[in-house]
Amino acid sequence: MRLGPLGVAPWLGAVVVLQLVNVVSQLDRYVLGYIAAVEPKACAVLCSNCDACDARPVCTPCSECRTANDAERYSVAEATCLSAAEYGVLTGVAFSLFYAAASAVTGPVLDRIGARVKWLLAAAVLIWSAATAAQALASTFWLLAICRALVGLAESVTSPAAYSIIAAVVPASRRSIANAVFSVGVVARVCATPGFVLTVIAATARFLAGLSIAFFLAKFMAAQFPTRADDFSIGNAVIVAACGTTSALGGGAVGDALSRFGPMAQLWVPIVGGLVAAGAMAVTFLSPSFEASMGGLAVAYLFAEAWFGPTLAAVQTLVPLDHIGTATALFVAITTAGGSVAPAVLGAVWDSLDDKRDIRFALVAAVSGCYVIASAAFALVIARAKPVGSDAGSSAGR
Repeated sequence: MRLGPLGVAPWLGAVVVLQLVNVVSQLDRYVLGYIAAVEPKACAVLCSNCDACDARPVCTPCSECRTANDAERYSVAEATCLSAAEYGVLTGVAFSLFYAAASAVTGPVLDRIGARVKWLLAAAVLIWSAATAAQALASTFWLLAICRALVGLAESVTSPAAYSIIAAVVPASRRSIANAVFSVGVVARVCATPGFVLTVIAATARFLAGLSIAFFLAKFMAAQFPTRADDFSIGNAVIVAACGTTSALGGGAVGDALSRFGPMAQLWVPIVGGLVAAGAMAVTFLSPSFEASMGGLAVAYLFAEAWFGPTLAAVQTLVPLDHIGTATALFVAITTAGGSVAPAVLGAVWDSLDDKRDIRFALVAAVSGCYVIASAAFALVIARAKPVGSDAGSSAGR
């Protein structure tokens, strides 16, 4: 591999820039999930099982506490009077349906415009950033829904554009790690590929699990451990940054190493990682101890986040090189749309519970269950996939 003047592979700079774009994208996509779970500290224990605002049945002491402590300043759910079901729609379908629909169109467009894709990506960043900022001004569910839809439309460009650039500039033997760095977020021919379809099924299960964690972990922790809100915020940030980054980069490196044993061998990374994470997340949701719960979360992130780089490398091997943009767009659209069901369902479950801590059983089913299903589907990809990409036959001989 030729190196640049500083001894660095020339493609690495592009991947790092794309990764930074992805960080902003992921932050703007998920920020609503965290600010909606905030309670004024003075009311955290009292209101752990109360609804969001006075428009619905709510205990009088909780309502009085929130009013006295200016709850609307802290909680977007309180300020806009969101029910858990409406919150589930905002974090799920309001974003994902537009994201998925636009992604299906974005892929073929990217395959046609070539190098100009960078300008489309730049415009998308500006649009979704403005829409995210506009959420601060929204006072109703519908205004938030419009902002979320605009974020979804603009962010639909990000992943297909980035993966197209990565596939174009990164050598095949380094794509797993390149996709992992980025992740640290002709149609008939593509869909007719059995390995691609199975990979999409597996990834959809992973997105179901991931979106369940992203949008309901904070709400669950607030209900289960209402006095440990600050500890959770700090601990979760450290776990996501340290364990998540280590997992993503480690998964990419291990995936590249495993690719020597066959074009789909890198999928052992999400198989093993998903099974370990399934058990760890069960500990997170079912343990009565805050420390044990956070320990389970750390283990889960350390193994679960390794899946994305190897999975995208497999997708890029399963389809012809000139259709990678279309294939990636379909992959992102289908998996995101499928995964968006989770927040809406969990929101409805949350509204139906008298004791919000009972959401843990639904979360175990949604997260741990989907991890196991995804691992099984990835195993089928290894057994049945028929790589057709330009690098499909090169892995075993390296």
